[in-house]
Amino acid sequence: MQDLLDYAKKNGITLQHEGNCQFCGAKVSQGVWECLSNINHIAELLDFNNPIYYVTRFLSVDAMALQHCEIHGPWNNHIHLTRLFLIFEKNVAWDYSKTPQLSNIINHYKKNKSEFLTPPPPTKKAD
Repeated sequence: MQDLLDYAKKNGITLQHEGNCQFCGAKVSQGVWECLSNINHIAELLDFNNPIYYVTRFLSVDAMALQHCEIHGPWNNHIHLTRLFLIFEKNVAWDYSKTPQLSNIINHYKKNKSEFLTPPPPTKKAD
């Protein structure tokens, strides 16, 4: 994961503590800082010891990583989208032991390949 300050500087984005998220354009009031902290608030609300919410941990992480894929790096898009596909479309009961397996498969897949799930350009101005 790259540092969000470095990413903003490289892309000419001025980070502010007010307004919409300067990266994804989400309607928040305190900019990218609030947008990125929202995932922590979601985690606080869910009891991950309850089996009903167990898979929610992965869904929350995948959603956040895909919403801010510019920070996590383009190959992470493949991991998070594949995991969501396996959970929703193939009904795989996901647990922590499967993530390293998926990562190894993606690493093998990406040899001699060009990354093609590039994120949209960052939002430089809030609407």
